[in-house]
Amino acid sequence: MKIKVGDALVYNDTQVAMRYGTGVVTSITPEECVILWSARGLTRYRRAILDEKMGDIFQRVDKRADTPKERHLHLGASKAGISFNENYDRAKLEQMCGSLKETGARKAKDVAEGLMEKLFTRKLALRGGARTVLMNLAELCNARGSASEEARNISRELFFGYVIQKSDFKELEVK
Repeated sequence: MKIKVGDALVYNDTQVAMRYGTGVVTSITPEECVILWSARGLTRYRRAILDEKMGDIFQRVDKRADTPKERHLHLGASKAGISFNENYDRAKLEQMCGSLKETGARKAKDVAEGLMEKLFTRKLALRGGARTVLMNLAELCNARGSASEEARNISRELFFGYVIQKSDFKELEVK
């Protein structure tokens, strides 16, 4: 099986396919293939191993509705952005927000309602309200307790497995 940039793939193994979701081939070099997975982010595969076993490991998919679309959010003054998954699983995220709200932790209800308001109605526009909600989400990720684990799961879903940190929002110090 030959792959090209832009192909949508899933794993043949159902357990691994659930974990990684749908992938889009983003680049192919003589040494490696890079695939952006909807649930895990970028993964690099060595071409020497993959070229021989491509048909055994992956299968192509025709529907591209749930393929990941990557966007980079610049939360702080840094030039490097954080990868944001524009095709996150809305039903799963709504369930996680409900679980976060039920924990009763401080700020958990505000974060859950803010995420539902900012993310489910339209594309995320990183303005004041959304930035505040994401900053509160980062604070919850760093806290202890059941709300912290739910906040980390939400962050992993939105940011391709990355757990958002308060340090992502820091501005550059003026000297």
